[in-house]
Amino acid sequence: MAEKKENQAPEAAKKKLPLKTLIILGVVLLLEVGTIVVVYKLAGGPAVAQADDEAARRLLVMEQEVEELVVSDKFPNKRSGRTYVYDTEVFIVVKRKFQEKVQELKERKAAQIAADIREIISSSEPSHLNEPTLATLRNRIKAALDERFGRDEQEDRPIIESVIISKLIPFAADL
Repeated sequence: MAEKKENQAPEAAKKKLPLKTLIILGVVLLLEVGTIVVVYKLAGGPAVAQADDEAARRLLVMEQEVEELVVSDKFPNKRSGRTYVYDTEVFIVVKRKFQEKVQELKERKAAQIAADIREIISSSEPSHLNEPTLATLRNRIKAALDERFGRDEQEDRPIIESVIISKLIPFAADL
């Protein structure tokens, strides 16, 4: 019998909820919530934020795209069996925030850039030079110029947005 009472005592202790502790905990929680609500009401809520219109305008201006002339020259191509000289103008589209950097790099690397474009035009298939959109040529030139001008470290994107070939006029040179 003594064993039964000993076994029943731990079971009774397990079944009994700590009611006093739960009530005290609930009261403390309600007091904390009430305090927070009263403080927010007395403080008047969050402060009203004011937008800086001038900074927003400057940011928009820096994100605008501008065109920069990269090269305007004549380049040969002999891939069709005849020699053609292509009168070429190539522009790049960059964001205004990179315009100074692009101009400085363009001046420092003018010969390298012209050599890259000459090599691309000279080695291009006649079908690529006669495409209506010049997509293949633009993609090859963009890839070469991306290597020369680098990437935007903040956004991890190329500085050059796109390449525009505004003039690509062939002239037969081996008459």
